[in-house]
Amino acid sequence: RPKYFMISGVPSPLTKKDRRVVINAKVGQRILVRHLNASYSVVSTRIIGLDATVYGIDGRPMSHPSAPWSSPIAIPAGTSLDTTSAQRHDLIIVPTKPGIYPVISEFRDWISGDVHDGGRGVVETCINVTA
Repeated sequence: RPKYFMISGVPSPLTKKDRRVVINAKVGQRILVRHLNASYSVVSTRIIGLDATVYGIDGRPMSHPSAPWSSPIAIPAGTSLDTTSAQRHDLIIVPTKPGIYPVISEFRDWISGDVHDGGRGVVETCINVTA
């Protein structure tokens, strides 16, 4: 029965402003996000306003010569990246304009169904992009 929702050990709602979680970048700068679902639930993460590309899953690179059938996966802005327990994704984001872009992760606890918002917990942070 989850009660606490965190990003990198920082509890919500502190994740919206904490320097250990918030990403600061410049337009055109390549951002690597290592996304790990360390919970016992499904997590849906959306980056509002920025496209991302998955270049690695569970420590394996996409489009590697040993796996020619794989290729990077485009995640359009606002689209959910759904992960299960222990899944890891390496995402690259290259912002094209300044702004503050929310990153929202929704933890879905289907078993207990009694946590925040009827079985869901939400944690938010942002990517701050300057010129």
